[in-house]
This record gives sequence, C-alpha cells and structure tokens, in this order.
Amino acid sequence: MLQAAILEGETVSRIGGDEFAVLLRISSRDEFQRRLAILRQLMDCDVLLVDRTIRVRTSLGGEIWKQPWTPDDILAASDNEMYRHKTQWRTAV
Repeated sequence: MLQAAILEGETVSRIGGDEFAVLLRISSRDEFQRRLAILRQLMDCDVLLVDRTIRVRTSLGGEIWKQPWTPDDILAASDNEMYRHKTQWRTAV
C-alpha cells in the first residue's frame, strides 16, 4: 500500500515489526502535510469481522530534514511526531 503513494525517487523501507520509513521528496511544509494525509487515507480502514468492525488507524510522524541533522536525528524527530499524533487520536472522543 505504501508503494502506491510514493513517487519516483522516493523510498519506502521497513524498519522492523509494523514500522516503516518513507523518504519523500517535498518542497514545503504544506506539501509535507498533504502527503501525510494521503498516506493516512491509504492506510486507515475498517476491517469487518464476523460480528463486529475493527478500526485500523495509522500513526504517522515526520519531519523535514534540517542541516546539520544526521539520519538518526531525523528518525528520532519523526518518531517523536508519530507518538504525538498517536496520543492525539487515542485521546480524541
């Protein structure tokens, strides 16, 4: 599913378990937010089981690369943003 949302020159890679890294080529914060929204739409779904529906929701986080960040820095910043997002939707009513 993630492959369907990326453009030529972008990368999807599994980090481990159910965690993936996606490297996007973007030029603005607005484009970044738009692309994250597209990824959420692709990944979020409802799964119908025999007698009930399970909501599957994706937690995404990301950051725009800033100098002199290392790959570890960008991954840590993205991870923090993902956990912030996860906390928001878990506490939403």
